[in-house]
Amino acid sequence: MLNRVFGIFLCCVMLITGCSKNVNDVSANNEAEMDRESGNILVQEEGLSLVWKDLTDYFNVQVEFSPTSYTPKVPEYKINPDLSNVENIDRFEGLSKEQSTKLVNNGFVVLNPNPEKAYYYMKMYNIYEENEYKNIPNFITVDVALHMYHKVYDELLKGIEKEQLHVALQQLTQNMLTKTSILYSKTENEALKHHVGEIMVYFAVANKLINDSYGDIPKEYMTIAQKEINEIENAKGYAKSPLFGFDINYEQFIVRGHYAGDEILEKYFKTMMWYGLIGYPLEEKNPDFDSIIQAMMITYITFLEMNGQDDIALWDKIYAPTEFLAGQADDVTIFDLKEVIMNVYGKDVALTDFLDEQYYDSLLKELGKLPSPQIQYRLITGSVDTPAGKQFRFMGQRYTLDANIMQEFMFPIIRPIPTGLDVAGAFGSQRAENLAKENYLKDLDEQTYTDVMTRMKNKVEALEQADWTQNLYSGWLWTLKSVWTKQENTQGLPLFMKNQAWEDKNISSGLGSYAELKHDTILYVKQPVAEMGGGEELTEYYPNYVEPAVEVYDKLLWLVRYSQINLKNRDLLSERFEYALNSLEEVYELFRTCAVKELENIPISEEENRELKYIGGKLEYIEDTLSDQYSQAISSAVISDVAGIADIGAFLEIGTGLPNEILVALAHDGKVYLARGTVYSYYEFLHEKPLTDEQWHEMLGVEKIVEDEWVYEQINSERLQKDAPPQPNWIASFKSFEDNKVFIPHIEYNLGQ
Repeated sequence: MLNRVFGIFLCCVMLITGCSKNVNDVSANNEAEMDRESGNILVQEEGLSLVWKDLTDYFNVQVEFSPTSYTPKVPEYKINPDLSNVENIDRFEGLSKEQSTKLVNNGFVVLNPNPEKAYYYMKMYNIYEENEYKNIPNFITVDVALHMYHKVYDELLKGIEKEQLHVALQQLTQNMLTKTSILYSKTENEALKHHVGEIMVYFAVANKLINDSYGDIPKEYMTIAQKEINEIENAKGYAKSPLFGFDINYEQFIVRGHYAGDEILEKYFKTMMWYGLIGYPLEEKNPDFDSIIQAMMITYITFLEMNGQDDIALWDKIYAPTEFLAGQADDVTIFDLKEVIMNVYGKDVALTDFLDEQYYDSLLKELGKLPSPQIQYRLITGSVDTPAGKQFRFMGQRYTLDANIMQEFMFPIIRPIPTGLDVAGAFGSQRAENLAKENYLKDLDEQTYTDVMTRMKNKVEALEQADWTQNLYSGWLWTLKSVWTKQENTQGLPLFMKNQAWEDKNISSGLGSYAELKHDTILYVKQPVAEMGGGEELTEYYPNYVEPAVEVYDKLLWLVRYSQINLKNRDLLSERFEYALNSLEEVYELFRTCAVKELENIPISEEENRELKYIGGKLEYIEDTLSDQYSQAISSAVISDVAGIADIGAFLEIGTGLPNEILVALAHDGKVYLARGTVYSYYEFLHEKPLTDEQWHEMLGVEKIVEDEWVYEQINSERLQKDAPPQPNWIASFKSFEDNKVFIPHIEYNLGQ
């Protein structure tokens, strides 16, 4: 295809004469007389003009990050083996022996969803609402705090895509198809027409995906485009592309994440996947000049203005916001190739120049200066023919540190199947590294794994704050680093934070948030293959409690402020999202303040305790402001594929299931009591094809209900998690896999004013 595209365009724009270019026969180009002037006249006559513009320079507004100082001073306390000193143990009837033992040994225990109250597991905050009604002290987890940022981020990205990026992508695609069609119709040279025809097919496929039209293209090219669309719609896995001739993993076109179920977003997803998945090889060793030429031609066409329409501005309108949200492209972009063209051919280049052999040596030298992608296909057997290495993509997928880490641990380096523990380990968790070795290495070389892990940890540790704060994706990862960082000195910390089980819980918490991050950015990130009810006046006081992860709340506060100011600066922040971010900032401020007080053994105020009591309703209200409330009655569970294993035809899926309960033993005024909250349930497993959220919900026992114009979800208690794969066995240190039969009677206990 590269060959065809390049030839066509070259010819079309610069000259319509008989230059017969075949990638394999460049001598024909040398012999042909190319009238560059007439070609330029053609461009002008068709309302086209070449304007080499620069990429819009966006400056991120920096937000100061200052970690909070504190000194832990929590008094020592213990739990009697029979739980006899737990003041409100009578509020938790039905604990099994194993669950009680974990509670005594660790100071906390995590429980599966209780089928008798399945409704309370639809969303992360529902348990807190039940706590409010049944007068159970809240234990507000890092998991809930992280989850709420995911909700804002996901809905924000969805809104930007639907209201702004989709429109820009429609127009950009239509313009590119129109320009290539003009070039095709005006050239009479058959070789050039063949090349332009292929470029035309490339954009006709995209136009069909986004605008539901192939455009007015010749029958023979229409046939190719239709075959390509059929492969995309069937999404059966690896197959030879009718247009490109190499294998494409068409399962990547399965619409998933927040795109599924919305007609506009589904079209946007498939089109961006087409632009981001398909690559034109640019390797300087054993070069494919067809591919190289075509990539330059597409770049050239993009910079052609048609009747004053600025396609570069449209391209940038899509790329710039997604760069801030998800990171920089990992592949060669049109601006990278623009610089190559300027350095080799000059700004007055004609399309026909791309076919001139005399430039090839200098061209390859310039291409050699371009960086290779950091995330590449490594799981390709001889039966799969997909280009790897340096490539041009029209709207390339993005580099992320975590994907880079996963790739380094994949076969043939270490093993074919990565794990989220690789990422947590590289981010500094020795426990995660040990768990990965114990559970996922099997008979493979442990020393090699250790060596790669050391290299990855050094890479992560070398990053400075400026590196972490480039975009929202890296800022989110930076926050997770704090979740996974072990607090070595446990002096003055509460009982439940002084054991390995809590460290394992933190690994799981971080991975749950990581699964949400991957879910939200599935399209962009490159893979290595309620009511707020009132309280009652009660007789006894047990304060609500915030998981004391001060550094995490510091970073979440930074992340929210950074999101708000830079999105507003880019005119991407609507009023409702600004309100949501402001509200979330208030929540994180509350969490941080209370966490510091708890650690320093300072009582929280009555007002702070009241806010913590009603946190479930507060979080529900924030979520309802993000989108149509009638579409909010859906499970918080998400799923995402993060790596492909081509040789066995499978994908590594990571996700969150239904929220789990956590019971934590706390101390107040010399008394021990239990508080309750929710944590992520983390899943990691192989599946034959990428899963959508709806498919994942069905596996968890969540059913979609359609009643008239109402569409909502509810949990079938009889099918609760019956079809779900098992969770990682390493979470057994803190989670009970026995049935949750805990019953909470409605007895009035005072939670404070």
